[in-house]
Amino acid sequence: MQFRADLSSANTGLMLIHNVLEEGSFSAALLASLSTRLRSALGSRVKALSILHPPAQLRTLSNALPTSPSVVFLGLLLDQEHAFRLVDHGPVATDAPSHATKAFRELWGSKAEIRRFQDGSITDCVVWHVRDSDERTHIPAMIVRHILALHFGVREDFITSWQSGFDALLRLPPSITSHSHSSGFKAALTAFQNLTNSIKALDKELPLAIVNVSPVSPELRYTSVFAPISVPAGAVSTLPICSRYVPLISLNLEFEKSARWPDDLAAIQKMKTAFLERIAQALINAIPGLRARVAVMLPVGVPLIADHVQLEITTPDGWAFALRVWHDREATLLDRILHSSPVAYLAHDLENARTARRLYTRRFLGAPRHHRAVAALHHRFVAFGGTVRLVKRWLAAHWLLRLHVSEEAAEILCAAVFIGVGLTRAPNTRERGFACVIRLLRDWNWSEGMKIPLYGASDPEPDVYPSSVAGAKGVWALVTETDPDGRMWTVGAPDAVAARRVRALAHATHDYLQGMESGVLDVPVSLGWFLSPHYVMNLFQGMFVHPEEDYDFVVKLQPAVLPRYFQNITANSSILIDKHASPLPTDGEWPLRPGFDPAEAYLDDLTVCKGHRLARFQWLIGIRAAHLHWYS
Repeated sequence: MQFRADLSSANTGLMLIHNVLEEGSFSAALLASLSTRLRSALGSRVKALSILHPPAQLRTLSNALPTSPSVVFLGLLLDQEHAFRLVDHGPVATDAPSHATKAFRELWGSKAEIRRFQDGSITDCVVWHVRDSDERTHIPAMIVRHILALHFGVREDFITSWQSGFDALLRLPPSITSHSHSSGFKAALTAFQNLTNSIKALDKELPLAIVNVSPVSPELRYTSVFAPISVPAGAVSTLPICSRYVPLISLNLEFEKSARWPDDLAAIQKMKTAFLERIAQALINAIPGLRARVAVMLPVGVPLIADHVQLEITTPDGWAFALRVWHDREATLLDRILHSSPVAYLAHDLENARTARRLYTRRFLGAPRHHRAVAALHHRFVAFGGTVRLVKRWLAAHWLLRLHVSEEAAEILCAAVFIGVGLTRAPNTRERGFACVIRLLRDWNWSEGMKIPLYGASDPEPDVYPSSVAGAKGVWALVTETDPDGRMWTVGAPDAVAARRVRALAHATHDYLQGMESGVLDVPVSLGWFLSPHYVMNLFQGMFVHPEEDYDFVVKLQPAVLPRYFQNITANSSILIDKHASPLPTDGEWPLRPGFDPAEAYLDDLTVCKGHRLARFQWLIGIRAAHLHWYS
């Protein structure tokens, strides 16, 4: 973690004369005192602390003292186990303050307080109040700013770091969050738990008991680009159309085993539809204000024997969920077709069975296990969730996420820099993690594949999934304990064109990061330049703005009618706040439609019609354009 501190306003009058004499100058004494104070305050949170400043410049003999540096850089090497704790404990409180108590209160000033803890002890302490996990990663920065302001008179806006630039990339506009009933990952998990309880309470109204409702969505494992938000039905009309996108949080529903399920794959899908219809009606009757509908999701290339039905639920609070039914008998029936005599089925039927089996394996076997592993990594490494979110933001900004690189593949790539083979130390901040992933993508020879021990000791003998290499178009192989071929999440993409583009973009981004570092360390110091928060944001946007010169043609879409436009990095704020910016009606004729993205649907249709002649790249998060290569 790195900070830039402008010490031009520091109060050097507090320096003791013997400290100045010992260090040789006021500036040297200031830096020594700064180092001592910060080490005392940060304590076990850091393994190392360094203060960097430019060397003394040549001066004439008439100048008695060298020029004092007005800008210094503070580097912290964090200890992941302690860096983000919420409480700093001091000495035990007594009637007569001891020397240690006085020193603790003098160090922390008004932040120091006396509290009684669960073990019965009463001590001096400092408590850092944060609202979510994102704010918790700022605790070391909060300590640095507090100590410099308290003891050296340096204002908080004179201390900047890269964190502020990265924060803005993962934060929705205030015009959107102000309309949300609740937001954040914990709020989404609470909504999921409440819905699960409501569904399990329907056992008497269903022919089969519900065994489990398992989450399989990034919003419930802390890795979605934006913290999830809820939009109640009453707030929809107050939002412009370009701000009405609400993601569907995916869940898998498992019933108890029963012999009453049919042995025909198409009939099983119809039975799922009937079950979901029954659940939808029961939930609507049980919870006032809840909306539910059964949706048939049958894109081109997915056969009728594959899972294609989901129940879309919108709670009264505005949370949206998509529920699918997992029935293990499907795998048995599909394997029976695939392992039968070659002449027993037509080639078309065999291909449909392969597609359905691959979809079943990915959706009902791989996704739940992947979800649990990624959620465990988030709780194990404080920086993991933020790293994944930044990498996904980067991939989406360069029109690669989901279409060419699935969210699961992005999460596995990020896991490689935390638990990869041969790693000695995991990143302690999301900024460092992002840089490590970019370097990995730059240097990785994807023709050799990559092995990631994703499940580790928690699942020493995991079941190995069926091979998915047959017919694979993707060139990445992300090998895990359950996926020896490494194609679970990369069977269809990225192809060689997209993979080479990822590498080229990683090269450019890595060079950009190095340029930012060298520019901040050299140019601003020599010019006495101050790094403003506005400049920090513009500086970071450069890594997330995609060049358009390489494409044969660009399809520009009108942002005012795109429900996801508010997620765009360079979104026009006037469009976001102007309800009448869209030429389409903004009254009740446009209700909340969770998961609805007309731009993505249009581009999917374009791919179906001309996919054999187009290489498509689109900006999925905050989409405003599609960039296409034309194959002659």
